[in-house]
Amino acid sequence: MEDEEGYTALNLRPSASAITPGYSRRNKRSAFKAPAHCVTVDRASASSSIWRPVAFAFLALCLVLLMGLVVLLALFFQVSKDPEERKKLQEMREALCFEGKENNETKCVLCPASWQSSGADNCFYISKQKKTWKQSQEFCSSRNSTLLVLKDKAKMVSLPHDSQFYWVGLSYISERGGWYWEDGTAFSKEATNWVVLYDNIFCASFYGWIIYATQSCSSKQFWICEKVAVHFT
Repeated sequence: MEDEEGYTALNLRPSASAITPGYSRRNKRSAFKAPAHCVTVDRASASSSIWRPVAFAFLALCLVLLMGLVVLLALFFQVSKDPEERKKLQEMREALCFEGKENNETKCVLCPASWQSSGADNCFYISKQKKTWKQSQEFCSSRNSTLLVLKDKAKMVSLPHDSQFYWVGLSYISERGGWYWEDGTAFSKEATNWVVLYDNIFCASFYGWIIYATQSCSSKQFWICEKVAVHFT
């Protein structure tokens, strides 16, 4: 094409008809896919950045647990090798355990703090204060126990034998018209000939080797609680 000064201008732009349909479609597809490809890379990067601290935290927790296990094993072997520690363990065993008469087996008895073992199946709490019979009963009940039920004279070996009176779990129930132990069984004079009861007295006390009913229930005395010991075989 020739302009006014005689020069020829070349039109290098291809015409619309010169562009093939395949080329146009390929360019459109590549222009559309590029942003989607970038988004995919960003998602993978974000996912890895989230899980990386979680993985490190889990690894740290595993290391701490492993170190704790190693320390416990070291202490175990140290105690087992140390003669002093073995001696202490043996003393604890002798304090808690006794040889059973049946089948020659060893039994370990555990009583709560401030309680003493009877050497068999029971734990005793011997008070250092004085209360009425009802207050003493409530105290024992709050410790998941009862006032002492002394139907077996063998229990007396573990009890105090001084000049003090101690409330026990024997009282007169007017609704039933008789004496009953705290475990609900009726008192039997024939089975317990070490009990001395008097008229118009409704609560019994332990004194020396005898159970007396000589004090008013409202008088304040020491008391003895009883509960079943925890056994380890």
